[in-house]
Amino acid sequence: MKKVKKIAKISLVVLLVISISVILIGTVSFLSIYNSAKLDANAVISKKNNITLYSIKNEEISNDKIARYIPYSDINQNIINAFVSLEDKRFYKHKGVDYYRTAGAMVNNVKAGYTKEGGSTITQQLAKNTQLSSEKTYVRKIKEMKLASDIENKYTKEQILEYYLNAIYFGNGVYGIDSACKTYFNKSPTDINITEAAFLAGIVKNPSNYSPKNNPEKANERKNLVISLMKEQEYITEQEYAEAYNTSYENYDINSNLNENIIIPYYANALSEASEILGLSEKEILENGYKIYTFYDENEQKILSNAFESGEFDCPTMSGGNSNMAVMLSKNIFGGITSYYSNFDQSQFYFKRQPASTIKPILTYASAVESGKYSPISPVIDEEINIDGYSPKNYGGSYLGKTTFEKSLMHSSNTISVKLLNEIGIDNCKAIATKMGVEFEETDSGLSLALGGMSEGVNFHQLNSAYMCLANQGKYIENSFIRMIYDSNGALVYAKDMTFSQAISPETAYLITSMLCNTAKNGTAKKLSSIAGEIAAKTGTNSSPYDKNFNFDSWCISYTPKNTLSVWYGDLDNTKENSVGTTGGNHPALLSQYVYKALGTDDKDEFKKPMNIISLDIDKYALENDDKLYLSNIFTPEENITSAYFNANYAPYEFSPYFDTNNIFLEAISTGNFVEISFNRAKPFDIRLFRQNVFNGEKIEIPINVLYDYDERITIIDRDFEEFTPYEYSIELSYEGKIIDYTPQYIVFT
Repeated sequence: MKKVKKIAKISLVVLLVISISVILIGTVSFLSIYNSAKLDANAVISKKNNITLYSIKNEEISNDKIARYIPYSDINQNIINAFVSLEDKRFYKHKGVDYYRTAGAMVNNVKAGYTKEGGSTITQQLAKNTQLSSEKTYVRKIKEMKLASDIENKYTKEQILEYYLNAIYFGNGVYGIDSACKTYFNKSPTDINITEAAFLAGIVKNPSNYSPKNNPEKANERKNLVISLMKEQEYITEQEYAEAYNTSYENYDINSNLNENIIIPYYANALSEASEILGLSEKEILENGYKIYTFYDENEQKILSNAFESGEFDCPTMSGGNSNMAVMLSKNIFGGITSYYSNFDQSQFYFKRQPASTIKPILTYASAVESGKYSPISPVIDEEINIDGYSPKNYGGSYLGKTTFEKSLMHSSNTISVKLLNEIGIDNCKAIATKMGVEFEETDSGLSLALGGMSEGVNFHQLNSAYMCLANQGKYIENSFIRMIYDSNGALVYAKDMTFSQAISPETAYLITSMLCNTAKNGTAKKLSSIAGEIAAKTGTNSSPYDKNFNFDSWCISYTPKNTLSVWYGDLDNTKENSVGTTGGNHPALLSQYVYKALGTDDKDEFKKPMNIISLDIDKYALENDDKLYLSNIFTPEENITSAYFNANYAPYEFSPYFDTNNIFLEAISTGNFVEISFNRAKPFDIRLFRQNVFNGEKIEIPINVLYDYDERITIIDRDFEEFTPYEYSIELSYEGKIIDYTPQYIVFT
């Protein structure tokens, strides 16, 4: 028994020694880490938006244009109260660390089995945002506590709040309270009310989840949490709480509240692209001193922003609000996006839309021309169709009937596009479009693809790149916002690949372009017909299933020899209420017209014609009546000649047999009892047959009662004549009432 007690006593001593050792080691380690944290006073104030952007002219874009620093005196007290209520209710009492909150967070984390709560005060968050990385480790947490204490010793509470609100990230490239107020409410921080302050405070924990523009429902829930805390902490009254509770973000006319800062939409998308390129979060890029060289052109950006802010091109939704809108302008020569504007925050790299008829020139028409089977003047029939149960209808239910390949594109025929996809093959057409930059899902496999029916749709810049490929003689380059990226040490970490790949032949690109030029003059995009110089364009409209007068997507994509311009109107959420009352040929085309006129175009701006593109004169009669492509001959009347472009490799080579009087023959044979007269049908002439008595000159017309009609040859029998008399048989040719001088004749003796 004594031996057992002795062992127990020794074990207790050992355990006590181990515990003391662990505590000592832990304390030493804690103090070592704690004391190693040194406050960088400059970073506390200056480390907000720490990237540097450069324009296409290599001029630095001031950070003040992106995130202006706001002093405490210019921040409304509602903002202060909202953030303190949500983030740190004992902010004015603690000295940097709220030990009650930290202990509570630790208990909750142990219960949950994972790090559920951080327990950080506003001061700790400031330390983390300006002094430390975002990694979740106990070492960082210890340093954070030390730095928070140092900050509290050095700065007043007002200064800490000022630095904090200028340093936090609100998502979508929005850094600091000034940009947040302007982006979400088009207000300065001095004018923010209680509800707006609650929305802003609610964003910060998870910007992608709680942004009122990205997720209004969750943002409203978060806002209500904030105002309940504000009421509980006596920052607002019951009445103010009720008013704020009943105000949702949908009550704000967010589409008309455009940011005063014209670069924000461009900057946000450039930041999004940089995140994709480097594989880093936007916040990491913002905070780590990257230098980003873009294609940004301030003058062109002003043209886009002025168009939006003028209100002239606003389009109402079914509910009476304003449509979502976006416009992108790229330079063909290097595939750079020089300006971009939208009245929503979502990055154009992430949202996909149905391309509607804008996919036709890329997917079906380009593939058909590339195959060599079609040229702009090729005859086609626009009619109701049914292919394996699929029966697409044309817009408005109208059909062109017998027409040309070019006119079917000008008028955006649905049935012709579907016929082409079916004939050329879905896989073949997708292969062409993929080379031009369009990405497809595996499920994109039906004939509805011909009309833009895709599982996910296309990214804005993909469609812009595909049309830029047409402008660049079939050479593809992905358009982008960014030219180069350097890290904080000056090392080049990315450079845009400026290599073009030949996606389709120059001849195909030129022929599609020539057809789209006619679409801009006389087709669905004819609102661009007043633009000087050559311009090619295609519109597209994706209708709403709820109301035929409203649409989910309306496009106008156009290009000149220098620029490619994409304009989109629609509803990002595809809701009945926010579907838009416009088609691609209306508001999008009008906005495009404004941009081109503001840019200035020249009558001399023409697309370069490849050497292998030839212009040929075609017999219009043969085309319209027999659906055949024949070269006109020397006899073809001028009014029956039409000119068309061809790829020389696939051009027609046969001359038309029509209008050629050399091909007209007449033969008369007497058998004694009758005369057999034969002549060819001689399209397109009208024919009259005459018999003239050589002796007395008497001439009569013989009715053409066809006896035989074989292989375009007509034979008739004449029995009404005198024996032993010479007769001259002749035919008279005329076309549209005009008699042709050449009249074949034949003499026989009866």
